[in-house]
Amino acid sequence: MPTAKKTLIALLLMIVVVSCVCAQASPEPSAYKLTAMNIVPYKHSAGSFLPEIKNDREYWGLNELDLSLFVTIEVSGRKGSYSPKRKVEITVYKGGRLFQKRVGDLGVLDEATGKYFVPLWLYGPFCQKITIKARLLGQPQASTLQRTLSFDCGE
Repeated sequence: MPTAKKTLIALLLMIVVVSCVCAQASPEPSAYKLTAMNIVPYKHSAGSFLPEIKNDREYWGLNELDLSLFVTIEVSGRKGSYSPKRKVEITVYKGGRLFQKRVGDLGVLDEATGKYFVPLWLYGPFCQKITIKARLLGQPQASTLQRTLSFDCGE
């Protein structure tokens, strides 16, 4: 019986040690950064994507009643890292008023590039200025992006 007690005590001790090791939080990865905001128009009547809007100042949408926008926020950091606390908040204003807001979770950053993309679909039509703001949540270092596109409707 003493051998069985010793084995049971040793087993319990191992369980406690393994539990303590597993319960320790892994260290937070280094700071992430928002590195790009890509905006690609989608033409409903054609059922296809148009070329990416790269320069906000050169873009002016007139009577774009047949257009939606596919937005992706690029997050960069250490390859393969993950932090469940970090999220991307995307806020969209249409004509100065809140139009849409989304908080996107982040998965594991790509092993090869250290990137992760958070998507957002904006349904048109657009007849007013659109401002898209993104900010990284869950880390002390701030990281934000903002883009503004001009849209008008009329004759």
